[in-house]
Amino acid sequence: MRRSFKSGLSLCALTTTLLGGALAYGQTPLGTAFTYQGQLKQSGSPANGSFAMDFKLFDAASAGSQVGPTVSLPTVGVANGLFTVPLDFGVDAYAANQARWLEITVSGTMLSPRQPLTASPNALYAKNNWALNGNAGTDPANHFLGTPDNQPLSLRVNNTRAMQYEYAENVAFRSINVIGGNETNSIVAGVVGATIAGGGDSKSSMPNQVSGDFSTISGGVGNNAYSYYDVIAGGFDNHALGGIASIGGGIYNWAYSDYATIGGGSMNAAHETYAAILGGNSNSAGGFASAVGGGEDNNANFTYAAIPGGKSNSAGGFASLAAGYRAKANHGGAFVWADTTDTDFASTAQNQFLIRASGGVGIGTTSPASPLSIAGDIDISGSRLHVGTNGNVGIGTTAPQGALDIKGRLYLDPDGMNASPGISLAIGQGGTGLDSIGGVTLNLWSAGFDTMSVVAGYVGIGIDFPLERLHIPYGNLRIDNGEIQSSGPITLHPDVDQTGDDIVRFVDRAGNENMRIDAGGNVGIRTTAPAHPLTVMAGSYGIQQTNGICDISTWVDESGGWLGTERDCPLNFFTADGGIQMTLVQNGNFGIGTSAPAEKLHVVGNIKASGSVFASCGTLTCSDKRFKSNIEPISNALALVEKLRPVRFDWKREEFRDHQFAKGRQLGLIAQEVREVAPEVVQEGSDGYLSVDYGRLTPILAQAIKEQQAENRALKARIDALERRLSDILDKNAGGAR
Repeated sequence: MRRSFKSGLSLCALTTTLLGGALAYGQTPLGTAFTYQGQLKQSGSPANGSFAMDFKLFDAASAGSQVGPTVSLPTVGVANGLFTVPLDFGVDAYAANQARWLEITVSGTMLSPRQPLTASPNALYAKNNWALNGNAGTDPANHFLGTPDNQPLSLRVNNTRAMQYEYAENVAFRSINVIGGNETNSIVAGVVGATIAGGGDSKSSMPNQVSGDFSTISGGVGNNAYSYYDVIAGGFDNHALGGIASIGGGIYNWAYSDYATIGGGSMNAAHETYAAILGGNSNSAGGFASAVGGGEDNNANFTYAAIPGGKSNSAGGFASLAAGYRAKANHGGAFVWADTTDTDFASTAQNQFLIRASGGVGIGTTSPASPLSIAGDIDISGSRLHVGTNGNVGIGTTAPQGALDIKGRLYLDPDGMNASPGISLAIGQGGTGLDSIGGVTLNLWSAGFDTMSVVAGYVGIGIDFPLERLHIPYGNLRIDNGEIQSSGPITLHPDVDQTGDDIVRFVDRAGNENMRIDAGGNVGIRTTAPAHPLTVMAGSYGIQQTNGICDISTWVDESGGWLGTERDCPLNFFTADGGIQMTLVQNGNFGIGTSAPAEKLHVVGNIKASGSVFASCGTLTCSDKRFKSNIEPISNALALVEKLRPVRFDWKREEFRDHQFAKGRQLGLIAQEVREVAPEVVQEGSDGYLSVDYGRLTPILAQAIKEQQAENRALKARIDALERRLSDILDKNAGGAR
């Protein structure tokens, strides 16, 4: 039976507690619900019974937009036409402080017209407002301007957000985020304790943004603090990427690393940890704890490098310093200062102190008359050399009494010529003796002929200019019943005359050559033409090392070259003195990672192949229960298999030539996808690339088949039961038809 309804509704006033102005402090919060009382008629008579009712708020008597949620009450009791219901549309439904109309639907029939709300529900909007002329008797523990829930508090100007306070919490921190300035300024979700004090521009799409915990942007436009504890004071389009990085202002500056600092300027970049740039334009601090004071186009790109200022300077060495114009400190410890000459002035070695000053360098004077002008005394290494202001020179003394004052050994020119070096007489505390100065030769002669010469410690017999410590160009050196001893290596140099016959030969008593060392350092045994560092001419065994029990030998014949052992011993291989790494034993078995191989190839460890591995009779995987612990059954295998995505693909053969991938279309899985499903079957190599152990997928596939079979058996049982029931129904229907 169809019901028809008429709306004869009246609105009951809210309680005086809500209407009494400001909520009395210390009372229980009022909430946002109100009581609605109405009268429902059915076919002109008061209705009785239980009805389903839906209530909606609108901003107009007809049409308009719904405000707030729909309140649905499935069972409303109506007695003699009267009903009373609580309605709660939330405080936001009245936030605009505008009139509202109530639309009621009863058991699917919408009543008309909508009913206007009186002032009582709208008073919810103002129940907790603070007075504009101040508030007395407040308690900071209970009375505040803000939000009691986890919602931001915004302050607006011209209906545009000017300041917003947000509660923020993550795994590590809990604090308040503050966003001021332009409404497009933002703090990335999940960031805690961040502050944007102001700035930002929406017209140029240049907001300020903080992406790291406890980072701060004070103002400016288009600035970004990407990491934790960063600070950007202001400026335009500045970026702090490293943790605890700072930018004072300026434009287009970048602090890339932790603790990097840029004071200001334009287009400066601090790339490394603790790097600092005070200001200037287009400067770069690219080394650890490097620094640029200012200037333009300067680059401090090594650890502890520094440039105080200037233009186009670079400090590229450890703890180097460059200053001026186009100074290049390219080596560690170098200090390079360059004047305004328009060309590079660069260091050539470590720990240099270089100065380019076209106006001269003055020490004690402001008017240098030469490249280096010194007003005052000069001391070199204490008293080794002293030049006084009166022109006196002292050697070994800082108080020369004459034009030249020497304290110590005296060398005199016996000819008195003093025009060229010659033989000198040394007189001093060490005694008196013959010496030579200026690199000349000290000769000893007999009967008018030179018999021995001494030059700078080189002794020649039969030659005026010896080239070695002892040089005998012609004749033999004979030692009877003696020996040659040396505290260091003994060097044989056969071709001192550079005639090309630089060969050391070893011959027997008959003059037959058994071994030689040629000019290239190649050693030949039983050959006069060694082509390699060691060449042995032998038709069978060549090189052997033995301890009397085992040995290692080489063999060469017409069939090829051999390396092995002559005795009943294994052949072992090792590197870096790290013990046995590979072994070939007497029965022909070869072991990698084991010295006792049990098969023709026995590997202890993993095998990596860039191509495929083939076995003519199958492969075996270690699976003995005695090797295993923590054995657990695999569950939900079918769900895991459903997540796998088999694909066809081609190998990138040209890009990865060293892998020697197979040609043609391939079948397989994507390792990154498999790792999300079954990480146990994916291995990551030392090169970062992933591999899938398809054999280890077998247990999952086997369990998936079992789970699938279990589902099939369950479905078959259900089908059998349904078929029996259907058969029973058909039999009953057939009997009734008869």
